[in-house]
Amino acid sequence: MQYWLTGIKNEIIFCNMAVELDDIDIRLLTALQADADRTNVELARIAGLSPAATLHRVRWLKESGVIRIISASLDPAAAGFPLQLYVAATLARQDPRSTRVFEEQVKALPQIIAADNVAGEMDYLLTVVARDVTDLQEVLAKLAARGGQRLVTHLKLAEVKPPSRLPLAVTSRAAGPPARQRRRAAARLGAPGVGRHDEGVDEPYLTGTHRWWHLSEPSPELLAAGAALTAGKPGVAVDLGCGLGTEIGYLAGRGWRGVGVDLSLAALARARALTGAAFACADVTSLPLRAGSADLLLDRGCFHYLAPAERPSYAREAGRVLRPGGRLLLRMCLNSAGVPNGLDDETIRVTFAAWHLAALDRMDLVSDTRTMPAITAILVRPESVIAADSRSA
Repeated sequence: MQYWLTGIKNEIIFCNMAVELDDIDIRLLTALQADADRTNVELARIAGLSPAATLHRVRWLKESGVIRIISASLDPAAAGFPLQLYVAATLARQDPRSTRVFEEQVKALPQIIAADNVAGEMDYLLTVVARDVTDLQEVLAKLAARGGQRLVTHLKLAEVKPPSRLPLAVTSRAAGPPARQRRRAAARLGAPGVGRHDEGVDEPYLTGTHRWWHLSEPSPELLAAGAALTAGKPGVAVDLGCGLGTEIGYLAGRGWRGVGVDLSLAALARARALTGAAFACADVTSLPLRAGSADLLLDRGCFHYLAPAERPSYAREAGRVLRPGGRLLLRMCLNSAGVPNGLDDETIRVTFAAWHLAALDRMDLVSDTRTMPAITAILVRPESVIAADSRSA
């Protein structure tokens, strides 16, 4: 029975599919393995992408499971743990309950810094650190009390080779034209924009990583807001960071006029093919629109990527483009690259201090592939937003 179970487990383990990696992934992963403390700007320089595209790519590597966690590597002896050992553990019984009880104890002991279930003469190989012999004896006693019948210790004398980088290589299905060629292809896809084009932001739409935030149908929060945004009739709408244009396309189909704005020509080319709306390549802090020309602004993927110094410019430009009484439906994600980004309710209140906050709610923002914690806000532009913003700056 034990051999049959082992065979099934091996089949599950070895049938796991590796994530496809291209040359940019390899450069980023190699750099992070060498020094996980690199800034996003340094990583962008290494990868040959813009900082925004680099952030998207690293987020995808985390969410696909290739990057488990980014953490600091400590020296145990310098941190006060002179004893470092490997413990080979064999269980008294080989049944699910005994295995669960032993593994729960292993996870509960902080001195056990790594543990693996292995094939062969032993059941587990544990990495243990201890401050002294008494500390080690307590660990071994607790393991023995939870089913560890045979515990063999191996004292670590010296580190011959520290944990090293994985020998990464481009997977065959991920192989393709170099990133530079793909970016040139993206530039050929799009019609001329009215603003500057950042080639790096094309990358997610060429590699498919945009699927982590794209939603191919009108968002639930847009549908739920309804009359709170539209004042009962269509007007002029602008979608900031529109991506593939799902929301502006939905409004265009219901009689709205307006434009989707993004820096990615690859995204805009696909958006034009999918919807009947108009699109422009432009920066959200310098929109190619007349003052007071919009009734509604939508933002589902832009604001939370802005640096703190850029947020006042965003608010001023939104206030310039919106007419007095116009509304901004803002969706602000609370995670970036899979970790909390420090944004909260106060971020919105400070950035839009002169605006009227009509609604504020925490929710899970849905995409085609996942949900993301976010804050949704409906902001109303007052009569003198630009002057008020300049006084609060």
